[in-house]
Amino acid sequence: MKGYVARKGNRWYAVIYEGIDPATGRERRSWHAAGTERADAERLAARLASELEGRNDEVRSLSFGAYLTSRWLPGKRLVLAATSYNGYRRNVEKHILPALGRVGLRRLRPDHLDAFYERLLHPGDGSAALAPKTVYESIS
Repeated sequence: MKGYVARKGNRWYAVIYEGIDPATGRERRSWHAAGTERADAERLAARLASELEGRNDEVRSLSFGAYLTSRWLPGKRLVLAATSYNGYRRNVEKHILPALGRVGLRRLRPDHLDAFYERLLHPGDGSAALAPKTVYESIS
């Protein structure tokens, strides 16, 4: 976690960089008012950055499967019909978790996904292959 100070008008703020949002890919920063003295803002930034350091370790170690089941799927439950949500949940449990569930969220790369799609289309374990349309629709 990194912190820095910024001035807006006659006020100083401690700005804490919180990393990349895994859902949007954007950088996250939080602004905390620190008063009119730069030294106060520097102390606050140092304290907040050190406090948040431990909390970011949880996100760093989060697996793709844990992200899907604890954050992504619950968010989808609010915006999807029950049958659509159940279809998403089944696809995650049946296909994604066994193949990519243990990959760290920050380590997930396009080549992981390419190999995953290839295994769905041409499984080597004797299970039935999925049709290209099914694979496409399950990722859309």
